[in-house]
Amino acid sequence: MASPTPTTKPVVHVRDSFGDSFHKIQNMIRERAYYNFLNRSSHDGDSLTDWFQARSEVLSDIDLQLKDQGKNIVVEGGVTGFTPQEIEVEVCDGELRVSGSHKETSISKQDGNTESKSQTRYFYQSFPLPAAVNEDKIQLKSSRSGTLKLTLPKKGLASANKVSAKSRAAPSKLKKAATGSKAKIAKAKATGNTRKAVPVAKKPAVKRKSTRG
Repeated sequence: MASPTPTTKPVVHVRDSFGDSFHKIQNMIRERAYYNFLNRSSHDGDSLTDWFQARSEVLSDIDLQLKDQGKNIVVEGGVTGFTPQEIEVEVCDGELRVSGSHKETSISKQDGNTESKSQTRYFYQSFPLPAAVNEDKIQLKSSRSGTLKLTLPKKGLASANKVSAKSRAAPSKLKKAATGSKAKIAKAKATGNTRKAVPVAKKPAVKRKSTRG
């Protein structure tokens, strides 16, 4: 399997409600479910069956998996037939939705006539996000075999790591200085010269008063 290679950034939206792509797909499923309802007998199913059948007819069979990998949230899976430019990512109220649309056009000639047919394939999946993400740094990678990997860096981890690194560095410097002082004292004791290694505080000079009258 070919390894995923970096591509252009996906279309990323961060807003209070989900956009046109999601609602368009939902309307298509709803219309298809109603069509299925009209074309079946009352004994052959129910509204829920109509809905799931409509979903399978409108959407491509795409299975994406979300994983929490510490610093990043990763979504990956197979999206054969969809390019990164055809994939849209939406983040809203702690939820991630990934959708895609791909249009295919075929041209056939018969009896001197040219006939053009177009078909659009769709997919979408939604996930509750386990943490807030940095939308500006979302990365999308894909391979020719149709493997997709979406990386969403978590918010606030970079600054937290910097503070943690600084707090670890301060005790390290103090420990290094103390170790150096101990080494100097040990060396001085071994050579018998402890005056330079251990400074001795000097007594202040005392002035004597004259007793002459």
